[in-house]
Formats: sequence, C-alpha cells, structure tokens
Amino acid sequence: MPSPQYLSGSEIRQKFLDFYAQQGRKILSCASLVPEDPTVLLTIAGMLPFKPIFLGQRSF
Repeated sequence: MPSPQYLSGSEIRQKFLDFYAQQGRKILSCASLVPEDPTVLLTIAGMLPFKPIFLGQRSF
C-alpha cells in the first residue's frame, strides 16, 4: 500500500486557489485580520472586509 502524500499549508492553499480559478472565479489578494475601521476591534467572517468597497473608498 502506498504511503499517503502530505501537503504543506502553502500547497493546500494553492490547490484550493487553483480549483476556484479553474471554475472561472476571480482570485483576490489576501485580506488582513486587523481591521482598517477604528470602530471595530477585530475582523470576523462577514461583510466588514468589503465595507471600503461598498463606500467607494477602494475597488477590487
């Protein structure tokens, strides 16, 4: 029986991104976990990272 192939975190991330790119999805740059908005203390999963885009302060 062949031994299992182990992947590094970077390899897993790249496989994930490659899969979505093959599906026609746009790959965006990474986002910081430290929010740019001084009214919040941390970035959670949700719409907060997109707030500057919605307000027209930045485009993607």
